[in-house]
Amino acid sequence: MISTMAFLLAAAFLAGFIDAIVGGGGLIQLPAMMIMLPNLPLQLILGTNKVASACGTLCAVWRYQKSLKINVRPYIPAIIAAFIGSFFGAAATSYLSPHFMKPMVLWLLIGVWLFFLIKPNFGSAQARVVSPKRIVF
Repeated sequence: MISTMAFLLAAAFLAGFIDAIVGGGGLIQLPAMMIMLPNLPLQLILGTNKVASACGTLCAVWRYQKSLKINVRPYIPAIIAAFIGSFFGAAATSYLSPHFMKPMVLWLLIGVWLFFLIKPNFGSAQARVVSPKRIVF
């Protein structure tokens, strides 16, 4: 039990460190939790991973907001849409078989890792300005 907690703690710190530098800490934390806690329901593992991710993002936004004032108002529809989508996505996992979901999540994580291995510069180009209505869509 202590070795499991020590491993998960180390994985969480490594995931947070990687996430702070380049993002993608969930690619470390999620498989670690799935491997070390195989008897936990997948919904609990995914939810725990999302809480850690959301806390990291909120801290980053808070720090960024201190140095540069962000006008959040145009993004409120996108934030609401994200919460609604997150709710329905989380609810959907409870209707799917864990025997199907666990391997699917691991294969999707491997696919994401391969994608960024092949395209390491993905997302580094300057994006054009997009209207908040289009973001929600």
